[in-house]
Amino acid sequence: MSKETLEEMKQARKERGTKEGLTDLRKHARTVHKAIQAALGDEAKTAPEVARLAELDVREVFWHLNAMRKYGQAEVVGQDGSYLTYRFVDKES
Repeated sequence: MSKETLEEMKQARKERGTKEGLTDLRKHARTVHKAIQAALGDEAKTAPEVARLAELDVREVFWHLNAMRKYGQAEVVGQDGSYLTYRFVDKES
């Protein structure tokens, strides 16, 4: 991007402002995604297992795992009983 375009974007952000709490929401999502990634490690786990290891609410873990699936950060690799098993997708390898 050109320096001029970056300056225009910076000015537009300054004029438009940001919605209250949006930054906090993004930070929380980033923290949850990192906790889920750490809990998944190198082996596939179910959402309840991930929630227990990450010390998060299982409903929130389900929600974030599905978002991560949608954007290619996690994938379903099998099933354990009535739960799907998820694996973190390392985009750098």
